[in-house]
Amino acid sequence: MRPNDKPEDAYYVGFGDASLLRRSVLETARAVVQTVHLHARVREIQDEKLKLRTDLAHLVHELRDELHKLEACLPKREGIPTPAAVQRVSPKTKVHDHRLDKIEAALSEIEARMRTL
Repeated sequence: MRPNDKPEDAYYVGFGDASLLRRSVLETARAVVQTVHLHARVREIQDEKLKLRTDLAHLVHELRDELHKLEACLPKREGIPTPAAVQRVSPKTKVHDHRLDKIEAALSEIEARMRTL
């Protein structure tokens, strides 16, 4: 094929309603712009969240430092068991308490008096 020859299979695409095509293009462009704005807003929120998390981490670090300073200033208490040294009582194990015996005895005495009335 020579450069000056027209292609025989040339296609022509015609648009029936130019205003409909223009509206479609504008709506698509509007949707793209809205998506870009939404993405920018999400980015701002992510940046704000990152800043807040960084601030929170800094505050927690400061609080830990201050707590360690406070613990260093307080006197050490001896004779108080640490949580690891405390024996845990299972719910199945009953702890014998002498106060309970006294209360039960008083209750049975009161019940005996009420029967005599």
